[in-house]
Amino acid sequence: MNFEVKQRGMIKILQLPSERQFSELFKRYNGSPSTQSQKPLVGERAREWLKPSTAACERLTAILLAPRFLKDVEKISPLYHTSYIEAFHSLIIRFSPKSVCFSFKGMMARLQISALHYNENATRTHARTAAEGDATIQAIIKANPEDLIGATVYTTEYPSVSSAKKMIDSGISKLIYFAKTIKCNNPDYFKESEEMLNQGSITVELYQPGKIDLK
Repeated sequence: MNFEVKQRGMIKILQLPSERQFSELFKRYNGSPSTQSQKPLVGERAREWLKPSTAACERLTAILLAPRFLKDVEKISPLYHTSYIEAFHSLIIRFSPKSVCFSFKGMMARLQISALHYNENATRTHARTAAEGDATIQAIIKANPEDLIGATVYTTEYPSVSSAKKMIDSGISKLIYFAKTIKCNNPDYFKESEEMLNQGSITVELYQPGKIDLK
């Protein structure tokens, strides 16, 4: 069951037309002993539930069935933001500009292509330049240009060639990185920087939990 179905189900429950149906909902979900098919509640669901006709139940019912609240529920997005939808809509406009008229088949083809393009690239890692990928190293070197001689630097990713040059010039003696992300689908992306760090006598280690103290 996807999110849209769950959301429609929640709105349908809150839009019950009568108090009788709302009371039936309580009998179904509050663990009432009157229902023979009700399974015993376990874990977090084994708790005290509202009982029909009590003061607390009547007050909650009045809040949940308020017309203004029901209208607000239809417009809210409780789990997800709309940024992905807005991104898809902007992508559709790029494939089928509103200033150009298309036939029905042409418009359908462009919508299908935009959907395929979005599904293929929605979760793709954004391309980054060397300066952006080594932002941690660049920031450390710029902030401490004179205090890095013989220092140990922790970085999130393996440095690129430009960052390796700056590390050698700043006098860093040891580098501990957390991940080596291949960029541009090039397996030899870090080969030059590895050779450069080796020539600069900089010890390079991969972070291992429990063996290196970050304190």
